[in-house]
Amino acid sequence: MRQAIRVDSTILPAYSAIASSTRPDPNPVSKTSISRKPMTTVSRCCLRVLMAVIALAYGDPGCSATEYYVDQKNPRAADTNPGNVALPWRTIGKAANEATAGDTVWIKEGTYREEVTHFANSGEYYGSEMRFITLAAFENDTVVIEGTRQIEPGEWQPQEDMQQVFFLALPEDPNQVFFDGKRLPESVAVVADKQADVERATSRAETHSDQPLTDTSTGRWFYDAKRRRLYVNTGEGNPSVGHRVEVPVYSFSVNLRPRPGTRYDGRGVSSTAIRLRGLTFNRLRTGLHGGTMFSVIEDCVVRQAGGISALSLRGMHNIIRRNTVLDSYHQAIYWNGSNFVLEDNLVVGAMKDPYIVTSAWEGVFKTNEGAYSTIRNNVIAEIEASEHHDGGLGIWCDIASDFNAIYGNVSYRQSMGIYVEQSQNANVIVYNTCFDNKTGIGVRNNSHNLILGNYLFNNRNVGIWYGSENRYPPMTGQR
Repeated sequence: MRQAIRVDSTILPAYSAIASSTRPDPNPVSKTSISRKPMTTVSRCCLRVLMAVIALAYGDPGCSATEYYVDQKNPRAADTNPGNVALPWRTIGKAANEATAGDTVWIKEGTYREEVTHFANSGEYYGSEMRFITLAAFENDTVVIEGTRQIEPGEWQPQEDMQQVFFLALPEDPNQVFFDGKRLPESVAVVADKQADVERATSRAETHSDQPLTDTSTGRWFYDAKRRRLYVNTGEGNPSVGHRVEVPVYSFSVNLRPRPGTRYDGRGVSSTAIRLRGLTFNRLRTGLHGGTMFSVIEDCVVRQAGGISALSLRGMHNIIRRNTVLDSYHQAIYWNGSNFVLEDNLVVGAMKDPYIVTSAWEGVFKTNEGAYSTIRNNVIAEIEASEHHDGGLGIWCDIASDFNAIYGNVSYRQSMGIYVEQSQNANVIVYNTCFDNKTGIGVRNNSHNLILGNYLFNNRNVGIWYGSENRYPPMTGQR
């Protein structure tokens, strides 16, 4: 059995103080001297009985860890198994429903087409120790959690009075459709709104307008939310005849399962101490997301995710590190909450939806109300402009994101390398590298930030742009 996992101070910065406050004073000063009587044999027996009762009631937090296995390629695998190495489970969903605090689930090589909507249990923390629920790739195995389902020719129905438009019943918007491995454009038009965009000081804002398919809408898809139907027009009749059509239908959430009958029934509830390690999440419908505290996502790959963000967490004291996020349809990494650590992540390609408009305020590596966090040693690159937006805002701290440390990051080939705005105070932005962007670093509507020692070069418009009362400490040491 595995012992409880001791975690470094980056996860629990406040708990060392709590733990130290409970230690006895090595030099106590007592006003009254109390003589101690030796413990009798009867007293010792009573104490042992009491400790045994407590142990039975609450368990031993350091000795309850179990290792489970998921191996869909094993011919003996089944979710009715005990989940050991000889008789493993078949699905990751079974692991999410069974694992408890301190348990590790080893997932063996394979492509798992399934959805995890919640965890049945949380991990736990005891003072300075954490007991994670860990889902990890076994040794060096490649574990892919695939979000798409291949659509067979017989699943399509022709739309009445049309030759090229076909549909199928689908309970939720897939957000993307893949045709022979490539994204098929959605049938959407970008139109100018009648009202002015005050935030951007433009006369008219841009918005989306859905465009139902016709026989002339070749190479597009459309989702009818009212009828819950997906329509596709490839210009070649039945979309799946002679082609591979894949539709995202699965997502992965670290939410805790709501308890029936409570006011949270049907909604995601924050989990505690979930750890995901070494997994690949491919083309998820709404990305990897959830509400959680004291959790860790590390050494994972998130590729071609749909939804508003590829990797999105809300909560506090979470760590997102050493992950690779590739080719996201919208934002790459988004967090909301305090005391996050985001380090050593690589983001290449994001905001691939050709209909994203600048007024949608989408970022690449973005937070709202993300305070007291550390953003360090990340690389954000290659966020291309489209017809309707100028490219990504690399690291974007927005709306009440105060007291953050942003250092050692590299951001290049996008609209802006680093951007902080709107009621933000006391952020430290130091020793970052921003190049080949439209703007290197931008600050707006915030104050008392330190911007020091950043390396800015070959940014097309300006190295540093600011429209703030950023008077103390001053900006200095830029090159």
